[in-house]
Amino acid sequence: TPTKVYISRATDHPKCRRCTNEACLTLSAPLDAAYSMSMMASRLSRISLPTLLIPGVACTARLWAPVLEHDNADSSGDWDAATSLRNVSDFVVPEKEIQEHSSIHDMAAAILETAPDEFNLAGLSMGGYVAMELCRQAPERVSRLALMSTQARGDSEEVKKRRVSLIKVAEKKGMRAVIEMQAPMLLSEGVREHCPDIVESVIQMAEESGVQAFVNQQTACMTRKDSRASLRHLPAHLEQSLLIVCGRADSVTPVASHREMVKYLPGAAGVLCILDDCGHLCSVEEPKSVREMMRVWLNTHDLSEEELPWSEFEKTGRRHGSAFGEDAW
Repeated sequence: TPTKVYISRATDHPKCRRCTNEACLTLSAPLDAAYSMSMMASRLSRISLPTLLIPGVACTARLWAPVLEHDNADSSGDWDAATSLRNVSDFVVPEKEIQEHSSIHDMAAAILETAPDEFNLAGLSMGGYVAMELCRQAPERVSRLALMSTQARGDSEEVKKRRVSLIKVAEKKGMRAVIEMQAPMLLSEGVREHCPDIVESVIQMAEESGVQAFVNQQTACMTRKDSRASLRHLPAHLEQSLLIVCGRADSVTPVASHREMVKYLPGAAGVLCILDDCGHLCSVEEPKSVREMMRVWLNTHDLSEEELPWSEFEKTGRRHGSAFGEDAW
């Protein structure tokens, strides 16, 4: 008789092994009790690991707040345990570590000093650069990896010059002037025209982060390592869990940059997901979509083996090579 082990977290959830809410564990073969308990403990350890959310340039914990805020309630205003991120992980957003250092290497090293022994890891924009550096410095401590609105390629000379110009604007006019100048690159046209509250929240976040942090972060981005070779040597457990997310309207790190990362992966795992009508700051523009992606990511051991519930996504693996949408490749 198949052995079934149900782990009740917020609610009893006796569903099949395909269930994306891993409050339910179903073992599909006869197993002795000792092995069942071992497998159960292994699954629970993956579920309960803390998750580090690394922000980008001029960003703070506010960058991730919309994702976690939308996590509290469903459309009726009631808390939905089945779709809650907090049902599967605790979240930590390092701020000081990415504000006080002027190299990606030092930011990652500072995060590792206080990070748990093992953790899930998600980085957006510069946070993605830091996440890739964390995987270089301590791959054994990272359980799963998500890269959002980022790229593996180092800066071109043109981009470096642009960063230097932005530093000068920040030092002379402050962070509000920088974000107002960069808004067309950071946010989609629809958000800029119809969501002034989102634009203002991004400005306030940059002002809270401050000019000196901005200078440090731009310097770190200019001098960072090219990470394409590192992707070639990504450990198997990270490649299997790798979630890559970008907005189709992102002009800072466009879709092509994310597809380039896919090309450097050594095997046939991971998922590239493209959000339509979304700019660079996807966690701010599309928090509900990002929340759903992260929920599946945190609950799934091997993304390439799952049929994901998104209407438009691209599987990076050779086994699932098909894609949906006008930019299928």
